Amino acid sequence: MSRLSNDQLDAYGNVFNGFDYDLQVWVKEGIIQRCGHRESMKCDCLGLRFEGRSVEYAKNVLSEVA
Repeated sequence: MSRLSNDQLDAYGNVFNGFDYDLQVWVKEGIIQRCGHRESMKCDCLGLRFEGRSVEYAKNVLSEVA
């Protein structure tokens, strides 16, 4: 069985609403949402690192590092 996605994409193919599997973050109206991890976990996930930033911004930053 395959997963049926209801994710909405923008004109550039980035996730606008839904889950971005490349970045492993939830996106709402093109903006990355904070991860659901507890503060005590001190996670280093991209949802925390890029909270409030656009998907395009996060992908650009990560491509510069690679």
